[in-house]
Amino acid sequence: MTLYSSLINGVSGLNAFSRGLNNISQNISNASSSGYSRVDTRYQTTSSGGVKTHPVYTVGIGGSQTSTDVSTNLALNGPGLFAVSDRSDGNGGQFYTRSGDFAPDGDGFLRNSAGYYLLGFPSEGGAGALSPIKVSELTSGPVPTSQVSLQANVPSNAATSSDADIAAAASASSLANVQGPIQTKVVDSLGGEHTLELNFTKLDPAGGLASSFGSAGGNKYILSVSGSSAVSGANLQIDAPSLGGSQSFFEVGVEFDSNGALAGVYPTSGPVHGTGAATFGAATGAGSFGIQLDFSGGTYRPASPQNVSINLGEIGKVTSSTTSFAGSSIGVQALSQDGKQSGQLQDVSIDSKGAVVASFENGTTQNVSQVAVADFNNYSGLKQVRGNAYEVSAYSGQPFVTTPGNAGIGSISANSIEQSNVSLDDEITDMMIASAAYKANAAVVKTADEMFETLLEATDSDDRR
Repeated sequence: MTLYSSLINGVSGLNAFSRGLNNISQNISNASSSGYSRVDTRYQTTSSGGVKTHPVYTVGIGGSQTSTDVSTNLALNGPGLFAVSDRSDGNGGQFYTRSGDFAPDGDGFLRNSAGYYLLGFPSEGGAGALSPIKVSELTSGPVPTSQVSLQANVPSNAATSSDADIAAAASASSLANVQGPIQTKVVDSLGGEHTLELNFTKLDPAGGLASSFGSAGGNKYILSVSGSSAVSGANLQIDAPSLGGSQSFFEVGVEFDSNGALAGVYPTSGPVHGTGAATFGAATGAGSFGIQLDFSGGTYRPASPQNVSINLGEIGKVTSSTTSFAGSSIGVQALSQDGKQSGQLQDVSIDSKGAVVASFENGTTQNVSQVAVADFNNYSGLKQVRGNAYEVSAYSGQPFVTTPGNAGIGSISANSIEQSNVSLDDEITDMMIASAAYKANAAVVKTADEMFETLLEATDSDDRR
C-alpha cells in the first residue's frame, strides 16, 4: 500500500463515518417521532481498501405502542406499511408509512401529522381501487319498520265482551273491558314516525265469535291493531292481504291454551268490532301475522304499502312469548320494533382488520372503507421521502397491497400510535464508535499528510545537492 493510498483510505473513512454520524443524529433527533424507523449504517470495504457506506432503513421493525383518545389513531401489530397519498383527490403519489396518527382534517379525510392521506378500499375484502378515506358528510338513512315484537301477559280472568257489544263498538278502544292500549312507534321509508296501538278484547266463550276459530273452549281474544300519525299530510290506514281495502284497523283472533301459552293466531276477513260479521281464516302457523301500513290517502307519501310483521312469540311457549295467565290487567314485558329514523354521524371506529365503521345517532352503523396496507420483499430497499414515509424503488420490489391481518400482514390496533424504534442507548454507543473511528481516520490523514511533507522536503534537499 502506497502513502497515497493511505491518504485516500483515510479520507474515505472520514466521509463514511461522517455519513454514519449523520444517520445517528437523524435517529436521535427523531427518537420521539411517531412511526419513525431508524436508519442503520452499513460499512463496506472498497476495492482500494477504503470504506463506503449505505443506509439500511429498519422499516420492517416496529416500535412500542402508546394508547390515545383518538379512535382513528392506528398502529400495526407486525409487518406492513399504511398506504397513503399526498393528495386528497387520489391523484397524487402513493407512499407508505408506519406513522399512524391519523385524524379527520377540515374536509373529513383521515390524515396524519406529516400530511399524508390514509388510503382504503371501497368495501371489505380488499377489492376495488384505493382512494383517500373520508369520514365526514355521512348520514344514515331511515330504516322502515318491518317487525314489531310483543311479549305481554293478557289476563286469562279478564271480563269478556259479548258478540253484540263487539258488533256495536266502533273500535276495540271504545269497549269498557278492553285490555290495552299497548302503543309502539313505527317508522316509514322517509323516516316519519307513526303510532300503532294494540288492544285485546276477550271473547265470550259461549258466543258465536269464539266458536268461529280455534279449538272448542279455548281462551280467545280479538287483537285489534290501529294506527295514527302526527306527521303532517299523513293518512295512515291499516291494510293486509286478507282485506279488500284499507281499514282504520286490522284484527286477528288469538287463542291461548289451558297452560296459558299461545295456541294460534287467526287472521280475519275484515273488522270484527263495529260489524261482528268478519270470518276467521286458518291459523298462521306461527305466533305472528302481517299487516300493511297504507299511506296512499294522504299528501305525505312514503313507500306504500309497508309490510310489518306483528310477532307475539312462539306457539306453545310461555318463555319470551305472549301468555294468558291470571292477572289484574295486561302486563307488557317487552315491546320493540326494528325501524329507525335517519341519523347523523356520531363516531368512527376502525377494527383490527381495518374496517372503518361509522356509527350514527339512530343506532345504525355503516362500513365506510377498509384500510389498505402494503408488504414488500425488501423493506430496506425502499426510498425514504419526507415525513417518515417511503416510496417504491428498484431494490424494494413492488408492493403487495392488501388488508390488515391478511397474508402475514399485521393487524391494526386503534386508539394507538407506534413510537419510533430508536434505542438511545444503542445510538449513543454507535456515536461513540463513529466518533472514535472518525478521529482515527483524521489521524491517518494527518499522519499521511505529514509524511508527504517529509518526503517532499527530502526530495527538495536531494535536488539542491
